[in-house]
Amino acid sequence: MKNEDPILKEKGVLAGDAISRLSSIEDKNLKVIGGYLETVWRVKAIRAKNVPVDKIIENTKAIFSDDDFRLKDSLWIQHCSSSIRELIMDLNIPEDFICAYKNLPKPTQDDGSPFPVYYNIRQYEKFFHATSHFRSGSQLQLAREILGDPKIEIVDGEIFERITTQFLLELYDLFSQHCMKEKRPAK
Repeated sequence: MKNEDPILKEKGVLAGDAISRLSSIEDKNLKVIGGYLETVWRVKAIRAKNVPVDKIIENTKAIFSDDDFRLKDSLWIQHCSSSIRELIMDLNIPEDFICAYKNLPKPTQDDGSPFPVYYNIRQYEKFFHATSHFRSGSQLQLAREILGDPKIEIVDGEIFERITTQFLLELYDLFSQHCMKEKRPAK
């Protein structure tokens, strides 16, 4: 039996389990992602985005917590995917991240292979793109790769939420581990 963290248990997450629910990510951590990405956007001088990063993340979290909304909108996954993809869509990763934050890891490892976090972020972007454009074959292949589960047969709301949550945690970990003093506890 796994040791139980009383705070995580209260949120329905057992110690050692990956966080798979967007609602399990604290708002303060989502704000960290928003703040760092806003800076990347400003340094990159990306076209004027009408919606701040925080609002995109808040809206995504609200959709996952609103059963009525999801029942009324049969395309909620595609709409949500399109919004969350906006967080990184116009960025050259890792170049734009590193330009904004010099203390982030270099693009490649010593052996010349891509630094894993940047590769992962690109895979999430491809997944959100495939989802937004109804490319179910690509979406399914990417979902299997991202989650490391070749048995996934369909990307339903649960799978989509797991991937969205992992994506946001990947961004949070990148910024917290290399740009902040406070870090998320190890998984």
